Amino acid sequence: YMGAMATWEIITAKLELVQTLDDTAQQLAAAAEELGATATQLTKNSERTNQQSASAAAAAEEVSAGVRTVSTN
Repeated sequence: YMGAMATWEIITAKLELVQTLDDTAQQLAAAAEELGATATQLTKNSERTNQQSASAAAAAEEVSAGVRTVSTN
């Protein structure tokens, strides 16, 4: 019966390996999903920053034009 016990041990070890691989794959999938959400948020933040920079540049140009007008009068 040693052959049957050895076979059972091998099957058990393989099942444990499969379970470990499955758990790892699920963790990896969850991490990938979280990374995707983070990338999306970073993109939105970048777009908002670009818009705010454009608004600040336009405001600075208006101030500069106002200063030039005052200085020439």
